[in-house]
Amino acid sequence: MFEWFKKKEQRQKILVVDDNQDLVMAVAIVLEGQQYEVKTALNGPGALKVADQFLPDLIILDIMMPGMDGSEVLSNLKLNSRTKDIPVIMLTALNEMKDVEKHFVGGAASYIIKPYSNARLLEAVRAVFAKTGSGGPAITGYIPPSAEQPPQK
Repeated sequence: MFEWFKKKEQRQKILVVDDNQDLVMAVAIVLEGQQYEVKTALNGPGALKVADQFLPDLIILDIMMPGMDGSEVLSNLKLNSRTKDIPVIMLTALNEMKDVEKHFVGGAASYIIKPYSNARLLEAVRAVFAKTGSGGPAITGYIPPSAEQPPQK
């Protein structure tokens, strides 16, 4: 009788964090098109506040942000008992192996380098959810930029 309500209740929740509002909106549109419930934040402190209140099933996090960068956000998320088990996909322009390794050691579940394709982003999201069952830590690996798809700005 209330199937529409059940479906909304069961939607997986994703928090998207980047200081580029256009990118945040583009990612949100793609994810909402796949029936995920999406919240956004444009900075580190905002991300921590939304994560603690919204308790998403997944966080997509940029690294290079002014003030509190994504590395610090990731560290704070992993220190908070309410958010420590939320998997985090790093979505960043930093493409050196030392950056990738640093964030996996810091608790990231996956690492995508900009520019990226929407297909590559959705692949990473689905892989994390498949490993975690929608929660808990998972390591899915490094996902290099996609050459076959036009980049996202």
